[in-house]
Amino acid sequence: MKSAASGLVCIIFLITSCASGTHISTSKNAHESTDFQNIAVYSEFPEKYEELGIVTGECSLRFTAQQDVNAALKAMKKHAAVLGANAVVIKDINGTSKLSVLGQFSRASSGKLITGIAIIEE
Repeated sequence: MKSAASGLVCIIFLITSCASGTHISTSKNAHESTDFQNIAVYSEFPEKYEELGIVTGECSLRFTAQQDVNAALKAMKKHAAVLGANAVVIKDINGTSKLSVLGQFSRASSGKLITGIAIIEE
């Protein structure tokens, strides 16, 4: 019974420790939140835009590097939406590594960290 409970704790730990992100507003103007699913992703700034802030997304649990990137991008877009963005410009994609410890369980993982700029494309 104890090993079944330990296994369940381990599975829950693995499933719940993935995508996260942050945002820092750099705009003097307040904007209403937007729908993250409608946010465009660019590698360069468009001709006309208003910068809203710095956003990040990180994930380190998926089975492939591409799945980590996709989950990190989704987290970053959610944070850009909070700032009122309709687009993000990717500035950097880095690999990450960390050690997570929960009681007697520990897990080393690697993942992706994406940094970008939240903007309103005009």
